[in-house]
Amino acid sequence: MIKLVVLDLDGTLLTFDKQLPESTVETIKEVRRKGIDVVLSTGRAISTLSDFRERLGMTQGYTSGMNGGCIYFGGELVKEHRMRLSDGLHILRELKKIPEAADFIRIYDTPVRSVIEKESIFSDYYTKVTGLVPKLVDSFETALESDIYKVLVMTENSVLLGISELMNTRKPEGINMFFSSENMLEFTPAEATKGNALRYLAKAYNVNLEETFAMGDSFNDISMLELAGVAVCPKNADSEVKKYAHFVTDNDSDNDAVSEALRKYVL
Repeated sequence: MIKLVVLDLDGTLLTFDKQLPESTVETIKEVRRKGIDVVLSTGRAISTLSDFRERLGMTQGYTSGMNGGCIYFGGELVKEHRMRLSDGLHILRELKKIPEAADFIRIYDTPVRSVIEKESIFSDYYTKVTGLVPKLVDSFETALESDIYKVLVMTENSVLLGISELMNTRKPEGINMFFSSENMLEFTPAEATKGNALRYLAKAYNVNLEETFAMGDSFNDISMLELAGVAVCPKNADSEVKKYAHFVTDNDSDNDAVSEALRKYVL
């Protein structure tokens, strides 16, 4: 019996144009009325989830952001994993050696703030989608004063593939590198994973991992899909990610794949 549901946001819960369908809202509320806890687990900053949490009636429970880098209970930060500033600056220096990457870097130094050195069509799009306006700074090196949550590079997928190949041997030990979407390459501390967040949430809710349901579409979701008792991918998930799912929905996230999965495996 499933007692805890953990859902990815972009590419899973939300439609392709980043909307939360009313049909999905009603299904999740039905799940919660059965006494089953539901948690959002995303790579986004927690501050960008307020509207979604409000509509779902989930403002007081747990929420996992930054790919497990920070977990909140209501408005209180209860668990976090940060990257050492020295590691973040090392990644930054190596990225700046790659011309295709230098202008597209965003760094998250708090759960609610990101900083950029240069604006781009990708940063503008991400701001539009999430509502999180980055702070424009003259220099990352002088603006950053403490350990950070993650480094994000946003550009064309074909370019990111080349960047990831170069950075695979340049990033420090203990740093994860993965695609959170086809246009986003992220660097996070090794402990900051959705899988570790799922472990924490299962313990917090006093449920076994076998009693958990997890659903996601991208590479940052693999760690929680591997652990969940029921692991589901929407139809639109990356083909490599689907290999870690027990089930793949007939519908994509633009057609309420979450409701399909919850009605089939939870309700």
